[in-house]
Amino acid sequence: MKKLIGIICSIVLITTSIYAQIDKEKAIKSRHELKVADLLYAQSHYYSAIEYYKEVIRVKPENRYAKFWLAMATLKANDYKNAVKYFASFEEHPVDAKTNSKRIEKENRGMYALFDFYYGVSLKQIGEFEEAKKRLNAFKGELSMPDKAMWMEIVDNEIAGADWAISHTESKKVKVKSLGDGVNSGYEDAAPMPINDSTIYYTSLQEDDLVFVKNRKDIPHYKLYQSNKVDGIWESGKRLPEMFQDEKFGTGNSAISEDGNRIYFCKCFNNEIDEIICNLYLSERNNEKWQEPAALNKSINSTKYTSTQPTVRTSGDGMEIVYFVSDREGGIGGMDIWYFIRTASGDFKGPRLLAGSINTKQDEMTPYYDNKENLFYFSSNGHPSIGGFDVFVSYEKDDLSWTKPENAGLPINSTADDLYYVKELGKTSGFLVSNREGTSKIKKRYTGDDIFYFEDFKFGLEGFVFKEEEDGDVPIQGANIRLYMTNQAGNEVMVEELLDVKEDYFFNLKPDKEYKVEVSKPGFTSSFEYVSTLDIPDEDTLNQNLNINRYIIEAKGSIYDDKDSLRTEKLDDAVIILKLLLADGEKQTLSTKRMPLGRTDYSFTLDLDKDYVIEIVKEGYFKNKVMVLTSDIPMDLELLDVSAALTAIEVGKTYELDNVFYDFGKSSLSNGSKKILDALIIILQENPEIVIELGAHTDAIGSSDTNYKLSQARAQSCVDYMISKGVSKDRLYAKGYGENSPIAPNENEDGSDNEAGRQKNRRTEFKVIESF
Repeated sequence: MKKLIGIICSIVLITTSIYAQIDKEKAIKSRHELKVADLLYAQSHYYSAIEYYKEVIRVKPENRYAKFWLAMATLKANDYKNAVKYFASFEEHPVDAKTNSKRIEKENRGMYALFDFYYGVSLKQIGEFEEAKKRLNAFKGELSMPDKAMWMEIVDNEIAGADWAISHTESKKVKVKSLGDGVNSGYEDAAPMPINDSTIYYTSLQEDDLVFVKNRKDIPHYKLYQSNKVDGIWESGKRLPEMFQDEKFGTGNSAISEDGNRIYFCKCFNNEIDEIICNLYLSERNNEKWQEPAALNKSINSTKYTSTQPTVRTSGDGMEIVYFVSDREGGIGGMDIWYFIRTASGDFKGPRLLAGSINTKQDEMTPYYDNKENLFYFSSNGHPSIGGFDVFVSYEKDDLSWTKPENAGLPINSTADDLYYVKELGKTSGFLVSNREGTSKIKKRYTGDDIFYFEDFKFGLEGFVFKEEEDGDVPIQGANIRLYMTNQAGNEVMVEELLDVKEDYFFNLKPDKEYKVEVSKPGFTSSFEYVSTLDIPDEDTLNQNLNINRYIIEAKGSIYDDKDSLRTEKLDDAVIILKLLLADGEKQTLSTKRMPLGRTDYSFTLDLDKDYVIEIVKEGYFKNKVMVLTSDIPMDLELLDVSAALTAIEVGKTYELDNVFYDFGKSSLSNGSKKILDALIIILQENPEIVIELGAHTDAIGSSDTNYKLSQARAQSCVDYMISKGVSKDRLYAKGYGENSPIAPNENEDGSDNEAGRQKNRRTEFKVIESF
């Protein structure tokens, strides 16, 4: 007994030691992943940091530090809804007997003192303005940090932004829409620079999958791309020439002078402490070719601070003022707007901090100077914003001071970050960058920044395409919509075309004009509606939904062996016959397609007001048919599957004919039995190469000789009936088996009558005895 106890104790000690070692290894791994997560966060690789923080929490759910920084990384990654969820989880962290409540209170006043602020900011960025204000006011009430005055100014600014959003409505004069998947990817796509009406330069990583970064060499670089608009669609971007790229650096944020002869852009790298530093470069056009870019002078560039996001203001004396963003010494906040001057002779003066009320103690970014309207746009989180960075506008007065910046309003701004506002050349429309709703996502979750197009208008036309159904109108995607305007001669001239429309459509209309809007989609009837801006006194957006109805459907199918239940191998070398079912029951052949060796699919275009039968003929198989009754096809079905399974013709195989009945002791056929034989006649007509045997069986009631004669007579009656219906007698053989081939016991084990078994034995079958 003592020995047994000793063994048990030894096992317990070993097990305890093993678990202790496992816990130790988990703790070491957890600490390592936490360090990696913190490093990635510091380098702004928030997506990767999120995954590492999550792994720490999976191993150590009680780790408050990982929970807080998971929420912060998620906020920085623009995933605001989940940031709110993670901040709530941090706040609801369970307190048990092992938890030191005083320690938690101390942590909340120390390393987590900004919790309420960032929780409030997250709520604000999902449009929960009242809840955001509660959190922000709670932060104000508990504020006791040394830099209290600075934080008080910041939080008051956030609350003022929430109040502004609550009191303002979205302008109906501006429409904002994504530039599309050709340009936008899962990560950041930014810095659109219009070159002409159909070309933009922009900055992108061009990556749709989640990129995991473990060390510096894994860090991907952003590059400069060009996209062209063809038939109203922005095409996939192509890299600018190699002179604008550098494999050691990220490149982007281009700005072009008004005469088109100079392009400023930046190259970015990670310094020795993993800060991202950007320097400005200039390339000049000579004989229609861009020359090798050169870095601007050391007064503008440095390895200690960043210089980026240029925009060019043109002066009448040949001088250019280039505004840019920097975190250099002498600024007011984090990132400020500065400027330098390029003289007509090519010299550079400056840089100088932009004076006035534009720069704040927080960040000002992405300046843009509108040379036509002399307006200065920029994004800031230091002025009252709806959420994160908002676009603001100011202008330089006669005394060279700047007006107080005004919020550009909804929908230019959103509850998300909105930056890189820039107008098309000579127009009121343009581009901006945002992580608002409608932005591309990685893994359906992580949101980068996408390029959007905005259009300013006086009159607009919007709506969606739908088809009528019994349960209501169903939106249709993929339609093409054309807008025609009636000219002075009374002719309709197409002015704009939208292809493959996924959601709502929108057109900018001119005053005092008449229009026709037309919708089309393959397989649907086209339709049109007339709209007019005649005698409309005020700015307005007209609504016109467009109705189309399907009239054809694409039918596609393949052939399989009926033994291939998973349909893993398609059959080829068959004949597919499409027939129209006529009102009188006859069939009209419309198409006969031979599928040669190697071809396994067939397709037809079918009218939705007609019914069809598709016949499949393949050597060695019974013919099969697919009935297509179009009245049964759902209206929202895009593609009809008309695949079919074929049964191989196997010589010697027996097929039972269900429900072929006879009167007791007789061989005459009932009417029901004749219908079953009619179906067999059709099989013989469709498969003229086979010869069959009709076999009849009886149960064991009566003598063996009597049953044999009865079964032979029954088989012969089947053959005679089929001959009377036109089947050649050379293809039919009658054979009676009597009681000699039962498929079930005629008696139970105790010798009593097995009625169910006898019923199974009384059957009629056919067997293929020849195929040629």
